[in-house]
Amino acid sequence: MKKVSIIIPVYNSEKYIEKCVKSCMEQTYGAIQILLIDDGSTDRSGEMCNLFAQLDNRITVIHKENSGVSDARNVGIVKADGDYITFLDSDDWLEKNAIEFMLSEGEHKDFVIAGMSRYDEQGRKKLSINIPGQLNCETQKQVASALFAWKDFFNYRGPCAKLYRRDLLIRNHVFFDSKLTFGEDTCFVLKYMEFVENSIQCDCSVYNYRIYNSAEKHGRYKTEDVEYQWRNGFVLYESRVNLFKKIGFYNELKDKIDALYVERIRFFMNICVSNHCNIKDVIAKLKRIPQEIDMNAIKGRYVLHPLDKLILFFCKHRRYKGLYCFFVCKIAVYNRLVH
Repeated sequence: MKKVSIIIPVYNSEKYIEKCVKSCMEQTYGAIQILLIDDGSTDRSGEMCNLFAQLDNRITVIHKENSGVSDARNVGIVKADGDYITFLDSDDWLEKNAIEFMLSEGEHKDFVIAGMSRYDEQGRKKLSINIPGQLNCETQKQVASALFAWKDFFNYRGPCAKLYRRDLLIRNHVFFDSKLTFGEDTCFVLKYMEFVENSIQCDCSVYNYRIYNSAEKHGRYKTEDVEYQWRNGFVLYESRVNLFKKIGFYNELKDKIDALYVERIRFFMNICVSNHCNIKDVIAKLKRIPQEIDMNAIKGRYVLHPLDKLILFFCKHRRYKGLYCFFVCKIAVYNRLVH
C-alpha cells in the first residue's frame, strides 16, 4: 500500500490549523504521514500541533526557527517517509477523499495534478473553482506541453493539490529556493517536471484554498522594488526554458517557448502597477527587452492569452508608456469589479 506524506508548513495559524489538520486526519485513505513543520510560530500554533500529535500517531511535529515557508517545506521533504508527497498550507484544507482520489487516478504516474476551490476568509463561500482538463500524459513532451496553454499553466503554478514521487525529489535534489520570495512555488514545480516521464491531470477539485486579506500572507507581493520584480519575472520564464532544454525539446519548440516571454512582461506589469511603482523605473526596465529577446521574431499565433497579444503589440512598437497606462486602466477596472 503506497504511503503519502502530507507536508504542512505552520506559522501563526492558530485560527485555521484545526480545520486543516482534521481534514488530513479524516482522509478516507489511511496510509498517510502528516508532517507539521512549525516555523517558529509566536502564537499557539506550535502548542496546538503538539496536541494534534497526541491524538493521531500518524502526525509528526517538527519545531524550528523561523526561516520561511520554503525552508519549512524543504524540511518536510527530507523528513517525509511516504512514497508520495503532497503539500497543504495551514490555512487551507483537503476534501476527505483527496488522497484516495489522487492515488487512484494517478497510480503508476510520476505526477498527479488536481484542482482547487477558493473560499472566503471564513471558509464558507465558494468563490471559484480551478480544475484542469482531464489529460493523461505518457511522454515528457506531452507533460511539458501543458505549460503552453495559459489556462492549464495556472494549475501548475503552485505546489498544492498535487502528488510528487518522493524518490524523484530526493534523487534529483528538487527543493524550494528559499532565496526567492515570489515565484518559488512555480520554480519548484517546473524543476520537478524536468524529471517527470508521465503525469495525469484530474478534472476534480480536491483542495480548498482560503482567500483572506493578511499582511503576513500578501506582504511578499507588495514591493516597489522594480529591479527585484524584473529579476523575479525572468526567473519564472527561465525556469520554463530550462525545462524544455533539459528534456531536449527546446529547438523543436523554440517559437512557442519564445512566446512565453510575453507572459513574463504581463507578470512584471501586474505587480509593478498594482504597487504603484515609479513609471520611469518601470519603463527603464521595459526598454531592456530588446537586449534580451527580439520581440519582432515572436509569432503572434503562439501568443495565446488575449492580454499577451496586446502586450506584444505595444512591445513590438516600443510603446512602453502606452503599455504602462493600459495596465493602470486594466487594474483600476479589475479593482472596481472585485471590491
